[in-house]
Amino acid sequence: SKAPLSSILNRSTVDKRVDAVLQPLQGIADAENTPIVQLLLIALVKLCRRCHWTSLAKLLYSVFISMIYIDIPNVMSMGKPVHMMVSQELGRDRYTDLRNTLLSEGFEAQPWYKVNDHCESITPERIPVILDQDEGVCGYRYSFEEVCKYFVNRALLAANIDSSNLPDRLYIGGKDGTDGSGQHYRRATVHVAIKGNILLYSFAPLVLCAGNNVDGDVLWRNTAPNSALTQRPLAVIGAKEDRDAVLRPLIPMIEAEIVAVCRDGFTMTCMGKDVHVAVKSDLSMFDGKMHAALQGTGGAFCQLCKCSKMNCHCIEYVIKGFPVDRNIEDMHSIFSMLTDDGTVPLCKRPDDYSTRAGITAEPITHRDLNAGISVTHAWLNCCSWFLNLLYHLAANDKTWGFGNKADPRHKKLMKAKENVQDIFAAVLGRRIDAADGTGHTGTSLTGNLAKRFFAGDCRVLLYKIVKEPHLGHIKKLHLHFDVILRILSSKNRSIDKDKFGNLCTTTYVDVLTHFKWVDLTPTVHKVLAHATELISNNMCMGIGHLSEEGLEACHKIIRRFRVSWTLQTSDQANLKDLLKKLWLRSDPLFYSYRRVVRCPKCGLKGHRRNCPIYDEKLNQSESDIMVEDIFVDLE
Repeated sequence: SKAPLSSILNRSTVDKRVDAVLQPLQGIADAENTPIVQLLLIALVKLCRRCHWTSLAKLLYSVFISMIYIDIPNVMSMGKPVHMMVSQELGRDRYTDLRNTLLSEGFEAQPWYKVNDHCESITPERIPVILDQDEGVCGYRYSFEEVCKYFVNRALLAANIDSSNLPDRLYIGGKDGTDGSGQHYRRATVHVAIKGNILLYSFAPLVLCAGNNVDGDVLWRNTAPNSALTQRPLAVIGAKEDRDAVLRPLIPMIEAEIVAVCRDGFTMTCMGKDVHVAVKSDLSMFDGKMHAALQGTGGAFCQLCKCSKMNCHCIEYVIKGFPVDRNIEDMHSIFSMLTDDGTVPLCKRPDDYSTRAGITAEPITHRDLNAGISVTHAWLNCCSWFLNLLYHLAANDKTWGFGNKADPRHKKLMKAKENVQDIFAAVLGRRIDAADGTGHTGTSLTGNLAKRFFAGDCRVLLYKIVKEPHLGHIKKLHLHFDVILRILSSKNRSIDKDKFGNLCTTTYVDVLTHFKWVDLTPTVHKVLAHATELISNNMCMGIGHLSEEGLEACHKIIRRFRVSWTLQTSDQANLKDLLKKLWLRSDPLFYSYRRVVRCPKCGLKGHRRNCPIYDEKLNQSESDIMVEDIFVDLE
């Protein structure tokens, strides 16, 4: 047998042995029309993963991704190295190793210090945030006007717009919002981990048009408005989403800038020309908890209407309809009437809901909050409510709620819950509504899992849980919720509001008629009672573009960045670097470098499954047919 290479001292002998190994590989590479370097890289990546050499596997995979998915010229511009660093989350050492590998293959990449300087040049100034003078700096933020200016420059570069085609007036349409990101670990040393909360405020630009409004020619459009990679961070605060200590001083600070820019616009110099930019941003990215905190309606059943919980369970009110009659100025007026000195609200009294309307504190914001519904949480909360309904029907228990843990009812319902989870696990691949197995708080229920739960594969399993006479009603509700939520979360498609309104009203009445013992949650009420009016106010189109999904998806990125890709010297340095990394990650120009995924059937981008051109009507499910019947046009 041959001696191992490590024991051979003669370099020429080693070269001959290596060439003998590479010769057959070169023949395979030629047959596959693939460079031999790429074959070796992916082989080494798999070998390192098999041996649990995680760091080396990540480095090699970064090189492989860079050669496969990025069109690398021999002399790269500054944007491509920065994109490689950001997309692969490379630090100085790993980037330098990658650059050396590219240089050995004939590619010229910029050194680390130049890449770092370029990152600083495309990042606005980070402003310290002080919410309490005793605690000092608790986070960092960007000026909203500066964010818009940097966005215009980067979006025009991504759209390949030169100075000759640049109009004198531009319009930015977008959405913004805030949400708490929970507790995250920050690795302080090798053996010590610091745990802290994060509050993120972000702005998602949706469109850049020529002119003063959205009717102008579209120069740039956000193709993934609900992606975490398109959320421009406005502020990162190291604190809980506490209403009085954090939100009350922070929200007016950011809101004042947003309102001023949206009212007056701004003028900037772009490509040597003075351009006036108009901005419109909707405050729509928040969950129900944040909605109540901003509006001051902690005692309200619904954040969109003034009806009480009792009225929301009355069929007569359902037939009449529930108008969206809450607006932020009325909430400020009601609060003023409920206070003696304008600061502390009077104590609640029995049967005062008609005058108080659920107001428990002074509203924090003066911006409209009721332009839409939190679409992602609508999927989650409707799925959770429907599962609770199934638990009770499986246990043959018609008293809503699980009760005390010592109560025999609780044990009976928990047993029924486990049975329901086991049945759906065969289709979903995991136990739904169970404790989160990733080590974070919450349950296994996610937006994608909720969408799969309301699909037809789970509907055919309902007979194993529910028996007649409820089985027919449950199947009908399951189908209707799937259709309603899909219509609500759609984008850029016209909707027949009369058909959709009849479907929502029928579903609402069916719940109150056949399941009188069930309590509706505020989210279920909002979806069934207000979705029609909100869609009508949005030019009869779905409100999926206003979803908070992208903001929610940023939480896992923040969790990963804080541990492994931000400065660890102190909390302030960590938050400051985190804001910069989130900014670079969401750059429109870098996003344009990403590989475009196209449908294998029709070759168009934007979808890989459910191709609208090649899928036949015969293969559509019952919910697909109902959805297409409610849509007025084709996508």
